[in-house]
Amino acid sequence: MLFVCAIELGLMYSGYAYSTRVDPKDIFCPHWNSLTAGTTHLIPTVILLDEKQNFLAFGYEAEEKYLELDAEEKKSCYFFQRFQMNLYDKLRAGERLSPETKVFDVKGKDLPAVDILSNAIKYLKDHMLNEHKTWQTAIEEVDIFWVLTVPAMWGDPGKQFMIQAAERAGMDNKRLAIILDSKAAFIYCKDLPVKKFDGWSDSVDMFSLGQRCLLLNAGDGAVDLTAFEVKPQEELHVLIHASWKDCSGIIVNTTFIQLMIDIVGEEFIDSYCQNNTADYLDLLRLFERKRYEKVDEDIIMKEVTLKVPPTFVIKYKEKTGKDISQRVKETQFAKSLKWTKDKMRIDKDLFQSFFNPSCEKIAYNVKQTLSKPEVKGSKVILMVGCFSESTILQDAVKEAFPECLVVVPHKASLAVLKGAVFIGHSLLSNNDRPVIEAEFLRQNTTN
Repeated sequence: MLFVCAIELGLMYSGYAYSTRVDPKDIFCPHWNSLTAGTTHLIPTVILLDEKQNFLAFGYEAEEKYLELDAEEKKSCYFFQRFQMNLYDKLRAGERLSPETKVFDVKGKDLPAVDILSNAIKYLKDHMLNEHKTWQTAIEEVDIFWVLTVPAMWGDPGKQFMIQAAERAGMDNKRLAIILDSKAAFIYCKDLPVKKFDGWSDSVDMFSLGQRCLLLNAGDGAVDLTAFEVKPQEELHVLIHASWKDCSGIIVNTTFIQLMIDIVGEEFIDSYCQNNTADYLDLLRLFERKRYEKVDEDIIMKEVTLKVPPTFVIKYKEKTGKDISQRVKETQFAKSLKWTKDKMRIDKDLFQSFFNPSCEKIAYNVKQTLSKPEVKGSKVILMVGCFSESTILQDAVKEAFPECLVVVPHKASLAVLKGAVFIGHSLLSNNDRPVIEAEFLRQNTTN
């Protein structure tokens, strides 16, 4: 086999990464383009099927095509938005994943989850192959060893569930491995040079024998915490695993939308979302981009500028007869928010307050975990996941746990994908034969 390609189907975002057997550490992640999100390495976990359940699109393309449909077409098609969240909720409720497990689209219509997953896997698999055809590179499916990641909470039934989805997507299980996302992220960080980390200290060897480490995988859909202990031959033993949804990055969006409701009213927000869906999504994407920009202490005006779709201002005036800038002056945000045409100028403290609910809950959950006897002695917190790229969250964790070394790899959102590629190469090098599952899936975890 010539390549190792990893696929991650996240709760909110998905993607793939790969490298050659010749140069395993030179990992390539494709670029995806969106008018408002810009160029990204990950795309929304969103899939669009027609009325006969045939695949139409995935990611940004699925969102854009759905928005172009008229009302009747939207009723007949299937639009699964962040369908992995359905599976997360089912697992949290104690349900086992099986071929009969269903997920619901935005209109409440259901289909077997394994079919939706297989469509998503096939799309990313085919995208990788088609990219090489575009580059006129000679590559066949038999040249690729595939690695799919699963959350630790999925367990053995979930592992088998993912294998079934992969097989339906046309993958040969003789060239397939299923691995834990937390394990992949840890392995990625282990193999990175020191200069690729923020917060690294030479005084602590995070990967030495007996070292205990907390891996905080903070995503936009959920926050996972896994405690590892390094065993002989650099094997990793899972001490404990926990997962929460009420402190993820999407909660920051929710807090921001609540501010908008406080200003213009819930009725207007609902109407705008319904009748100007594309612009509403643009607003959220613009805010998400702003979320990950560093809030510099040296900003002269001490404010964050957020561009708003022009239709938001126009529609508000049409509905109320009032300029939105004037409305802001009548609210509790008069001194902390200025609205000029299509720009919101938000006081830095107000902007940071959007993060407070998530940051406080994450700090509380980590503190509760550190108090458990199973993880006694853990002094390292390794932050990965897209939400971990927020400097506001990083600072909150560092402030809450001054006794711990808090370490963040550059491009923390890609840690799982790149680590999965590393593991794929390791599996092939150590045992150059078909691999269906990785040994560490058999370890027990607790929620």
